[in-house]
Amino acid sequence: MGRKTKFPKGTDFSTYLDVYGQLSECFEELGEIDSALKWMKVDNQKFREISRSHDVDMQEFYIDQQKEVIEEKHRSIVKIRWFAILLACASLIVLFLWRKNKGINKELFKKNQSLEYSLETMENFSHILSHDLKATIHSIRNLTENILEEDEPISEDSKESLELIHLCSSNSIALITNIMVYIRSKNVEVRKEHVECKEIFSSVESNLLYEIEHSKGSVIIADDFPKTIFGNKILLIQLFQNLIQNAIKYRRDDVSPLVQVSFIGNEGFGEVVIMDNGMGIKAHKIDGLTEAFAQSEFNSIEKGIGLGLSISRNIIDIHDGELKVSSEHGKSTTISLISPKGTFN
Repeated sequence: MGRKTKFPKGTDFSTYLDVYGQLSECFEELGEIDSALKWMKVDNQKFREISRSHDVDMQEFYIDQQKEVIEEKHRSIVKIRWFAILLACASLIVLFLWRKNKGINKELFKKNQSLEYSLETMENFSHILSHDLKATIHSIRNLTENILEEDEPISEDSKESLELIHLCSSNSIALITNIMVYIRSKNVEVRKEHVECKEIFSSVESNLLYEIEHSKGSVIIADDFPKTIFGNKILLIQLFQNLIQNAIKYRRDDVSPLVQVSFIGNEGFGEVVIMDNGMGIKAHKIDGLTEAFAQSEFNSIEKGIGLGLSISRNIIDIHDGELKVSSEHGKSTTISLISPKGTFN
């Protein structure tokens, strides 16, 4: 109210910081210059104080901002530092693994060379077995056959000895053949075709003729077999020959061996069943029976070294089938060969 009565009507006070500037202008209009200067000084003083206070606030504001920027940069530096440490650790690990892998590769290279040498040695050995050794044993067997077929009479003891030599020779040849088949049947691609079942069993009976006659045994092949089987002819002959030969070999002393081969077929699979009346197998020995060299000890050439069933399993594996063994100790053994659909036609 005092300002409105003292100062002229219509005076604009908005351009001044506070009332002191307004008073200074009013006194100047009234002609009171001293009073106008006095209040102008007061106004300027107030302005400087406010300006200083404002500057201080702005400085604090900018300082806080700079602190935040510095802290953010510090955090970024810490992150970069940790990243660099992790990268260095990762590089050291990669370098360590690279050097270790280099050493492993070098060792593998040496072992591969050694394995190649061993395979070459085994191949050379297999050629010796298949040619030189078998040729010698064949000669021994043929000589015994010639002596047995001669017209001149010989004593029963001599005849028995010659028959034993002939049997051992035949079993030695079978053993060598089994070893050769075992070596060649491991992870080997074989050519397959449709082979007549009668042809396979005819070859098997011919190869085992001496064993069958010597043991006074019988091999009965069922009449309802399919016409053909899809597979490798040589390996299939070896498969059935091994299984039937085992059935004759492990016979009971007081019983003539009888081997029955039958076929069970349906839409899903075909199954060949080979059943004998031999000595059978103890239950706890069945699980490991198809492992190579499963015989616990080498008794004689006639008993073998446990390759027969292992080779048979390898052959049936090559033909995408399955081999199962069941037995009743002291009575019989049954071998089941289960083949996928389309194997038999």
